Amino acid sequence: MADYTIDTLQTCGRLDNPHPPKWGAVLCDQDGQAVMKPGGGAAYRSDLHDTEQDAIDDLTRQLAAANAA
Repeated sequence: MADYTIDTLQTCGRLDNPHPPKWGAVLCDQDGQAVMKPGGGAAYRSDLHDTEQDAIDDLTRQLAAANAA
């Protein structure tokens, strides 16, 4: 069975689009690379949230729903 991790990232605003920092989470494989969809793009990633834990919880809910399907 493959090992996976949830990696988090923090975004910040730009001069042309200022906003407070937000957190996101993505599912990564054992090499630390995002698990990708066949056509490209991360297969599982959270929306952006105000806290790191909210981003992790969002991704965890997505994974649970995918596992239940």
